[in-house]
Amino acid sequence: MPRTSGRRARALLHTRLERQAARPPEMQAAYDDARAAARFGEAVYQLRTAKGWSRRQLADAAGMKQQSISRIEESASALPTLAVIHKIAKALGADARVDIHTGEGADTFEFTLTPQAA
Repeated sequence: MPRTSGRRARALLHTRLERQAARPPEMQAAYDDARAAARFGEAVYQLRTAKGWSRRQLADAAGMKQQSISRIEESASALPTLAVIHKIAKALGADARVDIHTGEGADTFEFTLTPQAA
């Protein structure tokens, strides 16, 4: 079975997430989690490719499996743990920020990865 390129996989993911946005409110929390995970995956991809690293190189630097990096970059199946965010940020030489906003029906997670100044 042919593998989907990273760019194609992310495009398909974003299309799927847009369709999920039209779901009932009780499913909105799952959509918000998936969207946050997708944004984190995109940030990891952008920083990794800016460094010219392969997924294997990032996985080795972070002490993780290459398949874990692939899942993070290409899927929004689950939010990464703080430990995973820390490992990846440290390996990429980036500062990680996690914002959790709570409110009446508007709980959201936001991830930011910012390269550290040289």
